[in-house]
Amino acid sequence: MMGDASALMSETDQFWEYAKEAMLLACDAKIAKDKQDLLELSGTWTQAALQSRSRQLGEVSAAQSTQAAVARRSYLFGNAKSRLGRLCVGWR
Repeated sequence: MMGDASALMSETDQFWEYAKEAMLLACDAKIAKDKQDLLELSGTWTQAALQSRSRQLGEVSAAQSTQAAVARRSYLFGNAKSRLGRLCVGWR
């Protein structure tokens, strides 16, 4: 059944799911390096989702899309350690 659902998901939705999964794994990580790596991975998937959405909408140039993704990532993950607990609780 899961295969059917993922086949219907857009690329953007899949990227958001990957970002969420990486964030949840970061919440459970016991080693600081693993946690940091997973937070960075989540940020990378977030960038990919934002760029994919921009391409789908066709409203923003590639340069603007990249700038928007970087700004969004900075906002979401700039203080990830301090917000990690709240995010983990809210997503479960």
